[in-house]
Amino acid sequence: MKNLFLIAVSGLLLGSGCMSMFPGSSNSFRQQPPPTFRQQSPPTVVSLLSVIANPATFSDQELGVVGFLRIGKDHSLLFVSEENAKNYLLANAIRVKLPNEVLLRSGDFNSRYVVLFGMFKSMPDDINALTVGWLNNVSRCMTMGVGPVYTFPETVVSDDWEVE
Repeated sequence: MKNLFLIAVSGLLLGSGCMSMFPGSSNSFRQQPPPTFRQQSPPTVVSLLSVIANPATFSDQELGVVGFLRIGKDHSLLFVSEENAKNYLLANAIRVKLPNEVLLRSGDFNSRYVVLFGMFKSMPDDINALTVGWLNNVSRCMTMGVGPVYTFPETVVSDDWEVE
């Protein structure tokens, strides 16, 4: 029975081209033709804690971050958690420059967990800043769970996660 299992597994590996990585195998990986166009990959979604711990690593990169958003009159902040926002722990937050569309609909986003996509900029080391950096050029804002999704510059309002 054991030999029958090994023969079946070997046949599957040989048929799929996986055995070519083993010495002495005659199968080779099938070459895929190169794509005729290059698709733009979506921004990487990273932990806000990773961004705060290593701001220089993520500086000048387009990325997505999840956090608890507080929209203020002068500035907006994305906190790691609601508890951090309640206690105004700036060490666990980044500044966010939000589009006017989000500011006009602040009731949909303020004091909620959101996913923001934008360009992260770290603060220079010689500046004594309250946060490690800020998120500019926010291109997409989504509430966590059920709620609206806004994509910029053209605003698309949806109650689903999918944007048309």
